[in-house]
Amino acid sequence: MKSIFKKFTISLAFIFSAAVTFALPGINYSIKDISGQYVYYQDKSFERESYLGIIYYDDSTYGIRYYAPAFGQKKNFVPAKNISILFSLDETKNYVELTGERLTTAVGPEDTDLINYIHDFLYEMTARRQKAGEITKPAKINQLYEQFGGDVSMEYDPIVPITNLLKISNNGKTVLEIVTAGQLISSDDTSFTDFEGIPDSKTDKSAKLKLKKSKPAPYSFESEGNTFSINLDSNWTQQAENFWLLQSSAVLAINALGNIPEEALPSFKRRLLLGTDHTYPDWRQLSVTENENKTTIRLLFFNDLSGSFSNDVKILSKDKIYNLLTYTVYLNPYSANRKYFEEILKSYRVR
Repeated sequence: MKSIFKKFTISLAFIFSAAVTFALPGINYSIKDISGQYVYYQDKSFERESYLGIIYYDDSTYGIRYYAPAFGQKKNFVPAKNISILFSLDETKNYVELTGERLTTAVGPEDTDLINYIHDFLYEMTARRQKAGEITKPAKINQLYEQFGGDVSMEYDPIVPITNLLKISNNGKTVLEIVTAGQLISSDDTSFTDFEGIPDSKTDKSAKLKLKKSKPAPYSFESEGNTFSINLDSNWTQQAENFWLLQSSAVLAINALGNIPEEALPSFKRRLLLGTDHTYPDWRQLSVTENENKTTIRLLFFNDLSGSFSNDVKILSKDKIYNLLTYTVYLNPYSANRKYFEEILKSYRVR
């Protein structure tokens, strides 16, 4: 669990140090994209389970990947399908004009239609996003989109990287929806190319937790002029003034962030929703609650290296300065002790 905390502090530093941002051609973004951000959709226009992802490298380079898991058995077995294309665009144009492309996976003659579909996805998503104008808040736009059955409703939100698209619906039926979004942390990070979907959380492989009976006691500390307090019992081990572990089942961290420039706040909030290093948040279960000076984010994360799920809560609040609580609990322990973990969260105070 310590590694979770390390990865998170790295991501905080990344937000404030990232100076270069980009955008699809001809689109004015209210939240600028950052190199290495990606998004995956489940495309339900296919008969088989299918995912389509787009990643942003720089102002002229994008990658698009189609992935469909294997299915069937023996004589009816259908192998997985994996097609990735790296596109180069002329960033001086207000529309998509390709200056080059490179297949980064092996393909056969039978893949021609899929390759054409990937091209269409790039052109169509860019053109339709351009027509939507600047998206500063969630919006629904009705359009004619034959690929998804004709008259559709396209739901946009600026918090979504690259396309700002959450989902497409036809007569109330979802035909394409966001599954996950992430941020590469290095040139060696293969999270985008390794994504194979998010399984049912019932497959969670996280270890169970045995709690000792113990009465909670308040922990408090001061930082940047604020006093933080939270109630924890002896099952928790304090690793630092603002950082606690519950065996190998949970991690709790409280950080005084200082002042975040108003123009940087939307990008920072987006960053809190993105996965890193083969940990994929399920955006279909995303909950964001905002009131006064507090934003509460709840997400279920899947780690494809360990096969485990974790419940993640982040509370970003402003009390003189910005503060962030990060509370991550593996799914099996959380499911068996939901009230216990929620009571801890309720005890959190900043003054």
